[in-house]
Amino acid sequence: MITHVRVRYEDDKKIGTVPIEDVKDFFPRHQQDFKSKSLYLVKWTDDSGDSDYYRARILALGESEDFAETEARERTRIPKRVYSPASSDYENEAESPIKEKTKNKTTSGAEARLLQLLKSKKENMKRQAKNQDGPHSKKHHKEAMNSGRLQGAHETIDNLEEQVEKKSTIIRQLRKQNEEKDREMAQLRRLNMELQDKVISALEDMKDCYRARLEHQGVPAGVLPLAVKQMNHFIVEKLSDIEKLAKRRRTESGFVVHADGYSTDDQPAGASTRRTVS
Repeated sequence: MITHVRVRYEDDKKIGTVPIEDVKDFFPRHQQDFKSKSLYLVKWTDDSGDSDYYRARILALGESEDFAETEARERTRIPKRVYSPASSDYENEAESPIKEKTKNKTTSGAEARLLQLLKSKKENMKRQAKNQDGPHSKKHHKEAMNSGRLQGAHETIDNLEEQVEKKSTIIRQLRKQNEEKDREMAQLRRLNMELQDKVISALEDMKDCYRARLEHQGVPAGVLPLAVKQMNHFIVEKLSDIEKLAKRRRTESGFVVHADGYSTDDQPAGASTRRTVS
């Protein structure tokens, strides 16, 4: 009998195991009776005891909590790194310098090995040329020099060394540019989240003021929720009009920056930090 469900919440991408009763209108008949790409309403309870339903994807079904966790480890793919307002993203940003350092170390090691290989070949060719200066190999040395093969090999190695140096310089420059870009994007995301918090706070204040005004005018209490809801729709429509106008102007200028801080060229699929007000 299926008793637990392994889910990933859509808002903050956190994974958890919940009882089957916490999934709204979900009655599976077997362990594969769910749609991995569909969103379900799953109850989540915070530390204070308050609970509500949130959108989530089902990863696995099991007959016990331990079974569901084991099944989820076998089925869950490692997600791409995307931005999320959850605190776990800050941990990912804290770990990224370590990953970048390892990557840089691997790249630098490959460059060093290539340069060392070219240097070793060049020294071997010099030793061969020196050995050919002996009395018993003057004839072969003369033929090699006349053919130009030895000189051509030296030139080839020199060209390869020069190309490796140029490529290494370009790689270092690109890596530095990427680091600067990552810092700028992180700052843009932070500023965007702060702006959204201010907008949400302002909207809540507007709702409270509007509700108080209606009460002062003697509007019946049963009508207040509908009136506030109509005001919310009006605000959302106006914000949507403003966003469309701003997007059109940015498009005409040749560069589009989304609300989550990504440009049109570098926004990953599925990444979004837009937050709504109920």
